[in-house]
Amino acid sequence: MRKKGSFRKTAAVSALLIAAIYMIGSVVPVSRFLERAALLSASVVMPQKGRGPLLGADNSNPRQILDLNRRGDDTLDDAPISAGLHNIDNIVVTDETAPQEQGGADPIEIPAPETEIISAVPLALRSPAHPIIRTTLMGGGGTNFIPLKNNTFINNLTSLANELIAAEAAKLPEFRLTAGDQPQVLIYHTHTTESFEDGEFDLFDQSYNYRSTDHNVNIVSVGAMIANQLRQAGIGVIHDTTMHDYPAYRGSYERSAITVQNTLKQYPSIKVVLDIHRDAIDRDNGDRVAPVANIGGKNAAQLMLISGCDNGMMNYPDYMKNLRFSSLVQQQIAADYPNLMRPVFFAYRKYNQDLSPGAFLVEVGSHGNSLEEALYAAELFGKSLVKTLRQLTMDS
Repeated sequence: MRKKGSFRKTAAVSALLIAAIYMIGSVVPVSRFLERAALLSASVVMPQKGRGPLLGADNSNPRQILDLNRRGDDTLDDAPISAGLHNIDNIVVTDETAPQEQGGADPIEIPAPETEIISAVPLALRSPAHPIIRTTLMGGGGTNFIPLKNNTFINNLTSLANELIAAEAAKLPEFRLTAGDQPQVLIYHTHTTESFEDGEFDLFDQSYNYRSTDHNVNIVSVGAMIANQLRQAGIGVIHDTTMHDYPAYRGSYERSAITVQNTLKQYPSIKVVLDIHRDAIDRDNGDRVAPVANIGGKNAAQLMLISGCDNGMMNYPDYMKNLRFSSLVQQQIAADYPNLMRPVFFAYRKYNQDLSPGAFLVEVGSHGNSLEEALYAAELFGKSLVKTLRQLTMDS
């Protein structure tokens, strides 16, 4: 009985400590260090299941953080793929690899994102202490990889013949941009609150959900970097920063489709539509992968383009037109910055790409990458995209 009373007393004291910190935080911002220290201290005297409401997930499941945040097309069904990627042990989980949701389900609420990126938890307080593995992911190791120019690939995860896909990828897109001040490019974010590590760390903090409503540090900042490169080159761009995944995650693609449709209606000059995301890659053993390429002596988060394909059930018959464009961009970036590109992910997905033949999805790094690595990758992507679009721009 004495032990039971002691446990309750300790739990009560911890609960009061947490409450006091949160009350103070409502008036004066509390550092992430103090907040996380309190939460981790509380977890010592709380049952494992009891940590979920505090940390935003049930930490008894080593992939729960990923489950809440990085399910392709808003589903909760995991669809890991190995995809023959080099330098990866076991199965790789990527964010956009689950089938598209069929609709009809009630919205699933996710834990509220952090309102700002907060300093990383010191290594001694990280729990569990799994490493972040920085490596370069390349293709070419299996029959599903279709070679393109400049030592890059399409990862064919459909039943279509490689020869057919290669022939289409070799064609130029049919659309052309026009010179002038009219917007030519739309950049938006279906999963707007996705964020990164705030430094290059060897270990990751599993209590952090890698989401933020602060556009200075979430995926919007990455989109802004791309948009700036285009504007500096004189290419008109609309960067939409609508939060489509907050407060509800499910239904994000339906909401972002409305944004795209409205923008295209308002600016019919737009030919290129880019949905910018942050990937999430975990190994089966719990290690986290941060895909990087060394460009000019500096780490850049690797990029992956996702170009969808219709299996006859998606009302997306012109998917090959999108593949032509994504392949052209892929080859230009690979020529400019070797190893920056992971293979084009070509699979039975749609991701609003039916709304424009110049649409594809861009994965910038993973949740193991730092914001700095992601912004550097975005800068490089923007520079190469400018070169690609100039090939497709008609003289004024």
